[in-house]
Amino acid sequence: MSKVIIISASTADYFPLLCGMLSSIVPSAMKEGITAGVLGLGLSAEQRELLENKGIVVVEPGWDYDVKEFTEPAPQFFKSMTARPHLPRHFPGYDVYMWIDADAWVQDWSAVQAYIQYAQKYGFVVTPECDRSYLPFYAATSVLEFSFKCFVECVDKPSAQQLAQFPLINSGVFAARQDAPHWGKWSTGLGEVLAVRKKHSFLIEQTVLNVVIRTGDVKTIFLSSRYNWMCNRAMPVLAADGVTLLDPQAPFEPLGIIHMTANMKYEQPRLLDQNGVPQTKSLRYPGPALF
Repeated sequence: MSKVIIISASTADYFPLLCGMLSSIVPSAMKEGITAGVLGLGLSAEQRELLENKGIVVVEPGWDYDVKEFTEPAPQFFKSMTARPHLPRHFPGYDVYMWIDADAWVQDWSAVQAYIQYAQKYGFVVTPECDRSYLPFYAATSVLEFSFKCFVECVDKPSAQQLAQFPLINSGVFAARQDAPHWGKWSTGLGEVLAVRKKHSFLIEQTVLNVVIRTGDVKTIFLSSRYNWMCNRAMPVLAADGVTLLDPQAPFEPLGIIHMTANMKYEQPRLLDQNGVPQTKSLRYPGPALF
């Protein structure tokens, strides 16, 4: 059987979110012999001990690229992004690597199984940011304008204009086989961009991954939006049980992975139930806490 690890990352301040994500996966992962790992980005000794006592593998990464030439100091959280293309090096010995951002959590374990299954077979699995319910705007900026601004940091303007036509691919949840060609292309591409820009950028590693997938001739499986639901793009609908989060369009299927993108992790938005009645509810993991 393949050795599988699910990895996330957290600073000390992000730790409550990380605990929710881990609580949503650890019981099922243990049953299937899947390891959980964390990139510790300045965790306290108590936080690290709490994780390790639950069998979580904690790695404190250094910088995977030379940041000494940056025009301003790179923040601690940026290590998560520079480390993401190098997970097999930071956590050696696994056949399949799955990444889940700390501001996401698993509602339906079959979503995790799908990522792992298709990564084993095809090499790399990820979810584009597109759905029939998603809003066409990020605040007052159109998706095309937003995408272009991301891509033009990495490629020339004509290429950025072309790449912006595609749905953005979200790197907050993905799975990859250890030998997938994406790792090397992603690592090299990110290094080249950072060497030119000499500064950190919040979505830079995700943008480089988009360039690799769209132009790098690498086989990639795209899952539907329920496998990485972007809550800032469309609010889920609340099921009759008052807990389960559903696709807001019929047939109102339960969502697999809830991603509390943007400020959704800090808010208690108004969700509609299936009768259209608004309910105020946090989008954070509602199950029993293991940490």
